[in-house]
Amino acid sequence: MEPPVIDLSMGERPLQPLLHDLVTCVRAPGTVLSDGDGQIRGTGVHGWFHADRRVLSRLVVTLEGTEPEGVAHQARGSSGASFVGVVRTLGDAIADPTVFVDRERLLDGGGLVETVTVSSTAQDPVRADLTIEFGCDLGSSQEVKSGTAPEPLAGRATHGGPTFIDDNVTVTLVADPPPDLADLSTG
Repeated sequence: MEPPVIDLSMGERPLQPLLHDLVTCVRAPGTVLSDGDGQIRGTGVHGWFHADRRVLSRLVVTLEGTEPEGVAHQARGSSGASFVGVVRTLGDAIADPTVFVDRERLLDGGGLVETVTVSSTAQDPVRADLTIEFGCDLGSSQEVKSGTAPEPLAGRATHGGPTFIDDNVTVTLVADPPPDLADLSTG
């Protein structure tokens, strides 16, 4: 006699994503959730949430089109984190990496400050394009947790920087120094 088959599937019921393997920075009313390499890829619950809205759904750093490989991250109190990545396709053609991307993240009350520093120990100078992709969907925390977050918004160029507006919420990104090129077509 065969044992009975028990269906343990959840059907169409959305499950809240697990958070245990994400790097978390918290300072009310904000929370930032990312992978251990510092990337906020716009998937799952990644993002910067401010007052229960995801005001930044994507923040992906690449160097010459390559994402740095995360080799370390560390909490900086409850509201900050640091990340170290390597770009093994640049620099000296040896086993050890010679190009590094360091990120410092800090929630400071009403804002998020992310500092990206590229360094090299290569024998010769390394020139590479640094690209920072960002997106904003302004999804509510409930929408994001249930997997029904809206599509990213298209940004607008404003005097302060790229700006995203929806439902009386305005998000402006500021870069220092300002970027050479900003593509706001896809959010």
